[in-house]
Amino acid sequence: MESLPTEEVRLGLLADAMRNRWRTIVLTALLVGALGALVVLRLPVAYTSTTDVLLNPTPGNALTTDSSRSGDQINVAMQTEAGLVKSPPVADIVAVAMREKIEAAASEVEVSVPPNTQIVRIEYTGDSPRTAQRFASAYADALLQYRRNQAESNVTGQLDLLKQQSDTASAGLKKAAASAGGTDPSAEAVAQVQLYTNRLATLQDQIGTLEATPVAPGTVVTPASLATAKDGLPVVLLVVVAVLLGLVLGLGLAIWRERTDDHIRSAADADVESLSVMGLVPAGLGNGNQGIVTKDGGALADAYRGVRASLFAQAPAPAVVVVAGLDETLERAGHRVAVNLATSIAVSGHSVCLVDATLADGSIEELTGVEGGYGLADAIADSGPVRVPVAEAWGGYHVVTGGSVGRSIREQLASNRLREVLDHLAARHEYVVVAAPVISLSETNELALASTGVVLVAADRRSLRDDVRRTVRRVGHLGISVLGLVSVQYARREHEAPVVAKQVEDTAPVAGSEDLRVAKGGA
Repeated sequence: MESLPTEEVRLGLLADAMRNRWRTIVLTALLVGALGALVVLRLPVAYTSTTDVLLNPTPGNALTTDSSRSGDQINVAMQTEAGLVKSPPVADIVAVAMREKIEAAASEVEVSVPPNTQIVRIEYTGDSPRTAQRFASAYADALLQYRRNQAESNVTGQLDLLKQQSDTASAGLKKAAASAGGTDPSAEAVAQVQLYTNRLATLQDQIGTLEATPVAPGTVVTPASLATAKDGLPVVLLVVVAVLLGLVLGLGLAIWRERTDDHIRSAADADVESLSVMGLVPAGLGNGNQGIVTKDGGALADAYRGVRASLFAQAPAPAVVVVAGLDETLERAGHRVAVNLATSIAVSGHSVCLVDATLADGSIEELTGVEGGYGLADAIADSGPVRVPVAEAWGGYHVVTGGSVGRSIREQLASNRLREVLDHLAARHEYVVVAAPVISLSETNELALASTGVVLVAADRRSLRDDVRRTVRRVGHLGISVLGLVSVQYARREHEAPVVAKQVEDTAPVAGSEDLRVAKGGA
């Protein structure tokens, strides 16, 4: 089971993601921020007006004098009263007042009852402050009008009933009084008069009480407000939140991309697919002397000093080391690494011979300034005793050029003669550095089989780990030892297009100068 990453690894991954994927983070933040701004700007503009209505207990409504005797009854009654605001009768009253068609339970209206109060709070949301204010006020007035209508209707109905009963009682009283008006009225007639008199008095009292019953439905204690700002959070704040969300998403995307990135990252990795990273060196494709290590030192020399130390640890002298690029795009970079490695070894005081086995006309000659002539191809083609003339380059090391035999050398690299030539050079030098074609070619494999091991050249953040993995597996099956990996670091816009001949012309001496001597007797 794969173990979880440690805190140090997680922090390193976060730092790498922020450093290497900052464009992803910024672009995602800007994109999400722009989308957020677009959504916010396209949202409908809304303003809300609020008004508070204090309700009086009135007959015919939920809140009556009887229901206001206890807190629970008041709460239940107030919730019922609040529900009237979105009822069809109130909506009809608002429609008449506003001269618009109003739907009951309109979503623009919100109603609430503050705890332990007889207040109904009405909120109306409209597309402008004035519209919201007008409708909030209209709903408040409509609620009060509806409650007044209900109270008046209730009182009127009760009064009509009491008056009818009063008229009936009056008629009965007159009849009873006529019966009891004689000289000797009966006891029953007197009792009837008294009964109707009491009944009529009671009805008159009830009529008087009912006529005095207040029907005022309530009052607006807080007039409808005029909104001074749009509803919701400020647009700027929402955009800022969208940008922050974009930063979080961008950071997550950057971490994911960094974690799944298969490119070689030599600055952060000590090894790549079990191969030790011997060093991270600049590509040095610019003009001037940026591409070749000089005796004067500098950043390039420092970089190759680390490669040299790793090589000494992996392959003690005497050793034959083949330097090859991982793929075709790194062929020229591999040649440059071979030249600079030979220079660095020579600067350290060891004897070293650079062998041009690139099979490319003029590649090593341009980098070293050594003129072509009898070289590796000729030495392999000869059938007599091994004789390999060497030239001394300006860096203090010997150079064996590619020779002049031509394409036939490809087939002869598989012969024992190649091993004899390399053994001949190794017997006379502590290190033999062979500049080879890319590792995928069979010619390079033949060179590697006749050597101590291979130094692969890859491109930092361009070459893939999977390519290294497949290459190591393939050459391992052939019995080839891979000593390590040199990672070439290109500048952001740097590529292999510039020709190095101009650079060598500026920095390296040509054959025949004081620093370039051809050994007369050969090696």
